[in-house]
Formats: sequence, structure tokens, C-alpha cells
Amino acid sequence: MKIPRSFSFVVGFLVAVAGLHAQGTAPFTFHDKPWRGLPTGPAKTEDKVRDGGAPFTLRWDAGKPGTNNIDFRFTSRDFSGYDTLSFWVYAEKATFATIQVLFISPTTMGEADVYEADFSVDTEGKWAKYTLALDSFRKSRNPAGWDQITGIHFTTNRHGNAPVEGTVLFFSDMQLELSK
Repeated sequence: MKIPRSFSFVVGFLVAVAGLHAQGTAPFTFHDKPWRGLPTGPAKTEDKVRDGGAPFTLRWDAGKPGTNNIDFRFTSRDFSGYDTLSFWVYAEKATFATIQVLFISPTTMGEADVYEADFSVDTEGKWAKYTLALDSFRKSRNPAGWDQITGIHFTTNRHGNAPVEGTVLFFSDMQLELSK
């Protein structure tokens, strides 16, 4: 499914609740699976809302044992027309935890085939915008392509990284952008 360039990819509940539309189509609906985590998923909250941002945010306690992974799965989407992922993060503490961002692609050999990048939680008590160029994402195994993305995943527990206690993050206004 080709998604129009004006498509805005807003974090989990923001997409579903806001009901964003791109040229008359809804890229996500209330019927799509929400953000999830094991054993507990992230929470929609109005506690930390960015001025000029969405009316609520997604709170993730990324440093708590057992909550170090969150993801949003969907039917295959074509992200090949975009070149940047951007989002805002409010961190309660600058823990310098490494957060891996993965775009999930159909599996070919029984293990996750992904594009991955990471960022460091290096701000405290304020909103910071993170911008990740899609061409800077590394391939892990053999992802099918940017035209076949089936989810986005955030984790603190990959490639030898571990959750850092006290890493509580609030996400807002996540979107795919065409910056060229």
C-alpha cells in the first residue's frame, strides 16, 4: 500500500485518537493494534504535553525491568517515499540511556529483519526534538525494504545495551517527513 507523501506518522494513540488523514485516507484507524509492551505497555497521558504539540503524549518507563520494549505493529506500509523520522521526547532525567529505534520488515529467516538506529537520552526536564535520517538506519539481517514496513519498535535492550533505571520518556508528534 503506497502512503501519500503528506502522511503523518504520530505516536500510537495520537494516530488512532486524532484520526489523522492523508489525502482522504486514514493510514491508521481505531481498529489498528495499539502500542504495546511486555508485560506493560506505554500509557497515554496528558501530564506532559508539549506546547504546540499533540493534546497528549505516550509515557514509557524505559528503565523499569520488563518494560524495556514498546512497539506498534500494523499491516505492511510503504515508507520508501520518506527520508526522515522525527519525534519529540521529554525525559524526566538525563540518564544517557541508549534507545534503539527499529523499523520492522517481513521476516525471511524466522528472526526479526529490521532497520535500526539509536539515540541517547541526554536532556532533562525539557522537550527535545530527535531527527533520524532513514538512510542512517543500519540493516539487521535482511529487511525486505522500506516499502514493506510492518511496525516500529523502541527498546533499551539490544546489542549489549541494558535499561537504565530512571529513564522515563514522553513521546510526542512522531512523524515521517520528506525533507528533500
